[in-house]
Amino acid sequence: MSRPCPYQVRYGVLEGDDIPDVPNMPYSGAHVRQMHGLKAGAHIRNPICMVYSDKGLHCIDRPSRMWMAKTAGIGLPVFISDFIGKYEHWPQIETASEALLYIEDIPMKGPFFHYDGFIYRAP
Repeated sequence: MSRPCPYQVRYGVLEGDDIPDVPNMPYSGAHVRQMHGLKAGAHIRNPICMVYSDKGLHCIDRPSRMWMAKTAGIGLPVFISDFIGKYEHWPQIETASEALLYIEDIPMKGPFFHYDGFIYRAP
């Protein structure tokens, strides 16, 4: 018997002040090149993973894309594990197939952070 999931995974785009600050973000030459691309009109291609709970919004992925979006003033695509229900207006993601619809560069492997812990892989 499976336990009920304590949260819902949602997809959306965070804008402006909704993106948490990333203090003291170390950056590399790759980050600088990516920032030039973002300022030239590019966008962040793949969502990052975040959690929203009674403790607030937290990044569970590498925060560099969060820092770049905040610095460049562009939208940040995210998958949020929403424990509170703040993002009920965003589409719910229930399967890896649904998540892949929002990913432009499909990873060779990686975790999909739903409660059942399954793994998605590129076809």
